[in-house]
Amino acid sequence: MWRTLLFAALAVAGGMCLALQSSVNARMRDVLRGSPWGAAMVSVVVSSVILAALAVTAGQGRQVARGLGHGPWWAYLGGVLGVVFLVTSLVAVTHMGATVTYIAVTLGGTASAAVADRFGLFGLTQIHLGWQRIAAIALMTGALVLLLHETLSRSTSGG
Repeated sequence: MWRTLLFAALAVAGGMCLALQSSVNARMRDVLRGSPWGAAMVSVVVSSVILAALAVTAGQGRQVARGLGHGPWWAYLGGVLGVVFLVTSLVAVTHMGATVTYIAVTLGGTASAAVADRFGLFGLTQIHLGWQRIAAIALMTGALVLLLHETLSRSTSGG
């Protein structure tokens, strides 16, 4: 049980970093004269340098290099999905704010994760799509609707 709680806490910390990442990347977009592509590229390059250093420090550099090219084709889509996330979230955060953007990101991620779990996509263990998961997605949808309503009301009233 404690191990599960530890991993949940780590995931919460990771989610906190994601929420801040879009705001930081949006600022980088401003520095790069409005280029969301450039901002995403800077983020990916910095991430790649840090990850390479961590892999080498952990003694995994050779195993990573040897494993490249041996996975299924879809295992390499993580980079494509990461670019989509980076660019869409850094553009959205400047229009909707961090809270609405992250409720939307969380809803999209949770819905796609539920599908991946349900069908065992990408080698995951199949997990039943029970009422609890459906209710969680419904609650997130409600949260997004509430926040969008508030955001749209504020923008149409000039505030």
